[in-house]
Amino acid sequence: MEIKNAYPFNTHKLAYNALAEYVNKIQLENPRLAIAANQSEGASKTFVTSDGSDRPVTEAFQRVECDAHHIDAMFCILIPSQFGELIPKILKRLWVIIIEEVKSRAILGYYLSLRRECNSSDVLEAIKSALTEWQPRQLMIPTLKYNDGAGFPSGYSSKYCGVLWKEFSTDQALANISDRVKSKLSLISSGYTEPLVVNRHNPNDRPFIERFFKTLETNGFHRLPSTTGSGIDDPSKNNPESTRLH
Repeated sequence: MEIKNAYPFNTHKLAYNALAEYVNKIQLENPRLAIAANQSEGASKTFVTSDGSDRPVTEAFQRVECDAHHIDAMFCILIPSQFGELIPKILKRLWVIIIEEVKSRAILGYYLSLRRECNSSDVLEAIKSALTEWQPRQLMIPTLKYNDGAGFPSGYSSKYCGVLWKEFSTDQALANISDRVKSKLSLISSGYTEPLVVNRHNPNDRPFIERFFKTLETNGFHRLPSTTGSGIDDPSKNNPESTRLH
């Protein structure tokens, strides 16, 4: 420590070059900490895991991405009772679990969960949806209809029904990487190559399913009057409790 406050403050550049050289040396020795300090913690994780560019997908069903997403909206459903009346039930947490094929970006299957938190049963239901033939639903709203050509690959052609992927890319949620899910996938493979369940906890390492959820919210649920928005400061959030949809 310079007690007299002389060096380096008695120089023209105040030792700027020496300090800059020292900072660069520290950053080179600790690149992950440097990225987190200069950019974000997410960028730091991407530095370690990469963005997936070194794991190219060359064929269909080589890799799928699976994730659960909490829908940014509140709903009210009417449940018929044994006495013939309809009982309103407020849904504050509605989850959708989606499996997306990376090569084509096609959604293979999904499952809606009404639980507070998703579990392995919900993930298995989504896997079941992705492996079984899709059938169009009977739409209850008179003005609502499917677009021409809409549907899932399994409903388009039977050759896509029951096709199992080689890699199941998901986050570190226990529901996705549980032994129950792994054992069921192993059983489904029936002696063929068992799907590799890969834990990719960095969202940048699962870019396609994350991009799909953003598009789904921006063009869909965020436009509903009962939306809760993407956060407390989202201007689209406007008293969703009083405008929840039935």
